[in-house]
Amino acid sequence: QSNLSNVLRFLKTKVEQISGCRDRAESVKPEDLHEEFTTVLQERYPEWLEQAKQQEGWTCAAWNDDVKEEDKETKSSSGWQNGRKRKN
Repeated sequence: QSNLSNVLRFLKTKVEQISGCRDRAESVKPEDLHEEFTTVLQERYPEWLEQAKQQEGWTCAAWNDDVKEEDKETKSSSGWQNGRKRKN
């Protein structure tokens, strides 16, 4: 519960870093995980969801939303575009 705001933010903003579910047809796809998780939280733990929504920004020092110029260039040259792997 204490890390829920980070989990929700990660599912929403770091979709390209979610792994383990892209190759299984029966799994929820990374781009749908935030919505699915939020829906279940609203049904079962609405008070937790409300508390998490009140938190602004990352509470974990390891995460941030800043993208450095060299990271953009690396992703661009390695097949990444707009935070997602380009399809060739």
